[in-house]
Parts: sequence; structure tokens; C-alpha cells
Amino acid sequence: GNIVTQTGSNTYGGWTIVVVYNNVYESMKNLTVFDGLANVSAGSAGTVLIPISGFLTPPTGAVNFELGVVGHDGDRAQTGDQLEFNGAGTFVNISDPIHPINNVFNSTISNNGVLTPLRIPSYNNNLGHDANIYVPNNSTFNYIGNSATSASIRVSTVSETVLTSVITSAIDIYEPDLRASVTYSDLNGGTVLPGDILEYTIVSKNIGSDVSLGTILTDTLDNRLTYLP
Repeated sequence: GNIVTQTGSNTYGGWTIVVVYNNVYESMKNLTVFDGLANVSAGSAGTVLIPISGFLTPPTGAVNFELGVVGHDGDRAQTGDQLEFNGAGTFVNISDPIHPINNVFNSTISNNGVLTPLRIPSYNNNLGHDANIYVPNNSTFNYIGNSATSASIRVSTVSETVLTSVITSAIDIYEPDLRASVTYSDLNGGTVLPGDILEYTIVSKNIGSDVSLGTILTDTLDNRLTYLP
């Protein structure tokens, strides 16, 4: 807080913290945080492309995702700046009730189309600072489909200049997570002695977010043991 800023054109001020957290009650997601400073301005520097890979979306069912954007000098009145996402073959514009397609960087701080409350001071123009989380409606898979392994985020402008400092993404992924434990018991009881028969029990659990199909579980016996079916 208490950021000292100048007034006038081409000035801005603000701070944002990005929190990456683990919640076992939520579906598994691929998380990315791109931290830097991209000067997106009209002309030759009018487009910045950010590729994402290393994930696999669910083979069936819904594929939900979120995007986070932190930018500077996003003038409220100037238009022409866009945020697009391509995970299904073509770039599709990102927008919500307070971010038109052609004015995504408009000096707002919001979550899923709602201005965040409790900011003190809650300036109307946020000193030219943007920090927004977008939750696009992907019910028709127009942004990204099943079994997708890559996507791209594109920031562009045809008129104003936007300084993009952070881009984040959270994409539903297909990821079974198998855990196994092995226990044994001596069938004749007492101390384990040479010649005793031991019964092994293997318990496997899938704590991931998806069903594991065609799974083969293998365990290796100590070389001093002889296997009895």
C-alpha cells in the first residue's frame, strides 16, 4: 500500500501478488505463471504470444480453465486491446461483463466479471493498473477441448500501449494418481522364521482426479523369498 505515483498521461501505479495454492477438494489443474514485462503497443510490437504445453485435458466431460492478467497503463477510455485464447484450433476473444472484447485492459481489478470489493482506497481508474481473473464459458469447447495438450494466449492492441507483467492459467487436466501400500502376515503366527509362509496384501488407491484405465500393478519380492500362487 501507500504507493507514490505521478499524475498525467503514460503513468501508472499498483501492486499485485499471485498466490498458487493446493486444494485436494478441487479438480487437478495445470498451473502456469508467466512473470515478466511485455510491451504490447500499436505497430510492430502489437502482439505478444504465450504458448502453454505439458498438460493433458480430460478425454471426456467438461474442461474448465481460468486466466489471470496483470497489466499497466491500461487506459479506461482507450480501446483496441484484446486478450485471446487458443486451445481448440482458433483464437477466441476473452471478455466478461466489465471487459469488452476490444477493451480488456481498462484499469480494473476483478474476478470473473465482478469488481473486487474491500479495496482501500477503491479508486475508479486504479491508477492505470489491471489485475483480473477471467473464467470463460467453455461449455461448447470453443476455447479448449478434450484431450488437448497445448494452448496459446495472445495479447494484442491496435491503438494504445499496454505493459503486461503477469499472465496466469489454470486448466483442468486428466491425471490419475495411484498410491500403493504393501503389508504381510505370517500365516502360522509368531516370529518370522525360515520356511514360514507369508501372505502379502497390496492395497492400491487412486487419489487423482480421474479414473485409471488398463492399470497393471507390479511388486517385486525379496530375492530370499519363493513365490507361492
